[in-house]
Amino acid sequence: MKISTPLGEFRICKNQNELAFEYARFFQELSASVIARKNVMNIALAGGNTPKTTYGVLSDFYRNKIEWNKIQFYWSDERCVTPDHPESNYLMAKVYLLDRLPIPEGNIHRVFGEQDPEAEAIRYGNLIQRLVPQVSGVPVFDLIMLGMGEDGHVASIFPDQMALFEDASLCAVATHPLTGQKRITMTGRLLHNARNVTIMATGKAKEAVLNDLFNTPDRAALYPVSRLAGGKGKVTWFVDQEICPPSLLNTGT
Repeated sequence: MKISTPLGEFRICKNQNELAFEYARFFQELSASVIARKNVMNIALAGGNTPKTTYGVLSDFYRNKIEWNKIQFYWSDERCVTPDHPESNYLMAKVYLLDRLPIPEGNIHRVFGEQDPEAEAIRYGNLIQRLVPQVSGVPVFDLIMLGMGEDGHVASIFPDQMALFEDASLCAVATHPLTGQKRITMTGRLLHNARNVTIMATGKAKEAVLNDLFNTPDRAALYPVSRLAGGKGKVTWFVDQEICPPSLLNTGT
């Protein structure tokens, strides 16, 4: 089911497995279009359990259906840990996607989470500035993949750090509000300038966020995910039925 809303297009799936296959089809179509036009595609990967399932489907079923060697891989955010740490977004993508596919090592641009956070945010922003094509001086990703947290955070922009949407830098240091863990995150400058932004969300724990987004405007504005619709590109949500409020489902066809 596809539904157009002010927050973007919603693709509603029965469960996480169906969502992963729906996203894989979307990714194949988008990559084919972008690569046919430019011969290269610049994307930013996401962390989280829902993207992990999607990476598995892409690597298992789309190995020979996508020109992987023409995709440049970045990350929308990263925890400040070593690349072999269980919480590393890079490690998760490496295990479930990158190592399973014919991707040149030079196409993979990870965040150095083991380095000083402030210095690494600057380095990674400069790397993106140098390698990703720009419009009006700001890099433009063909696709930024995002998950959504139970508090409505995207990348590592948390509800108490919404100022990162207006930050002048491309990447910045964020702090997890509960654990105090430092993270490197793309700021609003990159998120709002991408041609395509996708949000994958599954699980009952995220139902309250979706309900507020559609039914409680005052609360909706407190969630970072609500700010993505203000960007220049297309926003597409991939969600399961379990978290969709009736007010959204009833508008579908």
